[in-house]
Amino acid sequence: MCKSLLNNVVFLDFETTGLVPEEGAEIIEIGAVKIKDNEYSEYHKLVRPKGEIPEVVFNLCKGLREDSEKIYNGPSIEEVKDEFLLFLEELPLICHNGAFEKKFIKKYIDPHIEERKELLDSCELACLLEPQFSHHNLNYLKQKLFYTAELESHRALEDCYDTIDVVKQLVQRQSKKQLEEILDYLGEEWCWGKYLDLDINFYDVNKSCFQGNNYNEKLNKLYEDGTYEGNLQKKIALQYIKNWYHYCGDRSLKEMSYWFRKNNPYVDELMRELLYEGNYCE
Repeated sequence: MCKSLLNNVVFLDFETTGLVPEEGAEIIEIGAVKIKDNEYSEYHKLVRPKGEIPEVVFNLCKGLREDSEKIYNGPSIEEVKDEFLLFLEELPLICHNGAFEKKFIKKYIDPHIEERKELLDSCELACLLEPQFSHHNLNYLKQKLFYTAELESHRALEDCYDTIDVVKQLVQRQSKKQLEEILDYLGEEWCWGKYLDLDINFYDVNKSCFQGNNYNEKLNKLYEDGTYEGNLQKKIALQYIKNWYHYCGDRSLKEMSYWFRKNNPYVDELMRELLYEGNYCE
């Protein structure tokens, strides 16, 4: 596990019986890692559903079948939601594919969560910082950024720690100048902007992450020495992203809609054409 780049936040993940709470899908596992004043604390709870857990969920979530007795004999979501909210305090939440967790929080825990807390989506961060990646799900990012064949466990607490690692690696793969430009273009309304600290070592990462992959080093060198002809094109691409983000308005920033992620293929295509020109796509 890497040390988190972010302080005074909570990384959150749920495992559920399905995808749509309005159709009866329920929370069966809560995992959260709170980083407050650089101190780590965990919340983990197996939650008893009213219905049965589908076989596909047992097959997806590593070790869940072995925990089935604990789940069915465990507390209900009504019995744990107050202590869970107490653990969260007033800190912002970070989830990978945050729209998913938001739906379940609103249905089962706190229907007014968006009025009380800021919700940040690490999947959106990945789309912006690594638009050339073919996918941005947690499993792909874990394997791509850390050169591992290990799969996502689809267990709530473990996925929180994976998200901490992925966020750190996503940011530190950038050059400071690249990240400053993104922040400048997206402006203060971008929810991630206020939490990203630029006073860091951008290459203080696991050295194995760069084995066989000097894509970022090449791009950074070209960018820093001013010889890369795509610099102006990159600015154009970032302006398009900014325009899209501003178009989303409050729907994206406050309601955590998935407009940006849904339209990410257009960002991918634009960045490939204008910035990477197909030469460095991973």
